[in-house]
Amino acid sequence: MEYSSSNLNFDENDNYDEYDEIEILQQLEAAVELVNNGEILFNINQLEEAVLLALENEYPNQGLIIVNAVLEVAGYNSDFWQYKGKFLNMIGEYEDSYFAFEKSLELNPFDSETLYSFSSTLELLGFEDQAFETLQKAYNLDNTNIEILLSLGAYYQKIEDWEKATVFYEKVLSLDNDVPEAWYELGFSYEILDKLEKSLECYEKFLELEPDNYFGWYNSGIVQIRLGNFSKAIEHFEFSILLNDDFPSAYFNLGIAQLSNEDYKDAIESFKFVLKGGDKDEAAEYYIGKAYFYMNKFRKAITHFSRAIKIDDSYFEAYISRGKAYEKLGKLTEALEDFNKALIVSITETYNFTEEEQVLLTKLPLKLEQIDYQTIIENIDTLINAEDFTSALTDINFAEQFFPDSVQLLLRKSLVHIEKGNFDEGLLSFKKALTLDTKLSQKINYAFAELEESTIFKQIFEDNKQ
Repeated sequence: MEYSSSNLNFDENDNYDEYDEIEILQQLEAAVELVNNGEILFNINQLEEAVLLALENEYPNQGLIIVNAVLEVAGYNSDFWQYKGKFLNMIGEYEDSYFAFEKSLELNPFDSETLYSFSSTLELLGFEDQAFETLQKAYNLDNTNIEILLSLGAYYQKIEDWEKATVFYEKVLSLDNDVPEAWYELGFSYEILDKLEKSLECYEKFLELEPDNYFGWYNSGIVQIRLGNFSKAIEHFEFSILLNDDFPSAYFNLGIAQLSNEDYKDAIESFKFVLKGGDKDEAAEYYIGKAYFYMNKFRKAITHFSRAIKIDDSYFEAYISRGKAYEKLGKLTEALEDFNKALIVSITETYNFTEEEQVLLTKLPLKLEQIDYQTIIENIDTLINAEDFTSALTDINFAEQFFPDSVQLLLRKSLVHIEKGNFDEGLLSFKKALTLDTKLSQKINYAFAELEESTIFKQIFEDNKQ
């Protein structure tokens, strides 16, 4: 399933909405003309207004012309060094920006805004620890600055300290209840913390402020799914798609909600959109198969489970579901084969030699380094994938001389026997694996909860208990 996203771009440059682009350029051209005429020292306030206009509307080239001219005659002005650093950040000149901010802080080391901007440059240069220390200094000087608080929230999200992140986003909202970014990121943090009701409240508040934001509808839909409110989730994903009809993740999770709501035909259409244009997506294929399975269309279900496996041959849920579909069709050999394959791709075993085994192995004709357990397993898997089952069985029987209690070898032996048509032998190997690994039943129950309805597996467990 897709997860919510915290990657939103919020527009912080709203202070000059009263100017249109022509008026902004006219004002900047007038300021540049003052500079060209050498009328700088007595017009610094007017030039500073132009610089702020250039910053807010992202005109770095004009801004730098003005700033550099002012600094030639007033190099002591810390604000203009700060402005220079910001403009250089805009054009990606981060090293020069670094030195501009350093100069500004030499002149005024206790300016929280400069420290905040400097922290961004440090992060862009890869100095993350120094960036955080600088941001913390800015916060200590001004703990009510919303931009600083938002950045601290983002920092703690980045290091996955979600509880700490919520503290800063909540502080933002205590200062200003109408900051969309804070509501959104707070909702995302609560979602990660599994505080789903709180998360939903935050996303709803965000959508009150930005009702046309398709990410907001999408993320709230994810939370609705997790809360089991599938009809609401469907509604939210449909809003998200209405706002952006080229959003595969929204279609995918709409399909999940529809599937959970037993709207199987609609779910199939949603998942098909994810596959539109020939894109390969094993999860979409798998869930189409699930929808057909619930509709008792087992052959169609098998087709899509098989497509999922073709894309990802380690997709154990697809093996299990395909096995169940085969079982419904009475194809018990194919069913057990898929269950066995699922076990092989999902249960891993690390073999550690005991001291006694190491002594024993040194007495064997083959040297210890020639009997590498993992290499043996990989070679057997290569033969199985190549459908050379006779050679695979020969290698398994040889390996069992050295690793008689290997559950992994027994699982592969079970698979090979089934592939060769020796159903009873395959079942015996699988039962022996259960006997040797007392925790194997628990692993199977945990990983394959859907097998509760499987007649084959019930019989295996019942026989094993006797």
